[in-house]
Amino acid sequence: MPGSGPSLSGDRWVFCRPNCFFPLRVLSSLFRRLFLKSLETAFDAGKLQFFGTLEPLQKRSAFTLHLEKLKERDWVVYVKAPFAGPEQVLDYVGRYTRRVAIAIIPES
Repeated sequence: MPGSGPSLSGDRWVFCRPNCFFPLRVLSSLFRRLFLKSLETAFDAGKLQFFGTLEPLQKRSAFTLHLEKLKERDWVVYVKAPFAGPEQVLDYVGRYTRRVAIAIIPES
């Protein structure tokens, strides 16, 4: 994502604040909305499977209720500088091949 761009009038170049192109609260909210919408789309297409304690989520009503609870929570989006190349991306992603990359932490 570029760190600057033309002004709305197009007559000058606008630079963002250092280390911040997009407000993180807005980014977190946008990511949450898009991620949950994608989950709902996958559910509607029959692409999700639930096992064990999550098996009740196979019912539309339970799944919808679960998503509603997730919409109410604040999400944290971690943002960092881009990788230096494909090797670094594979090294990073490789750490999660045998672990859960996304977890829901119970409220205290």
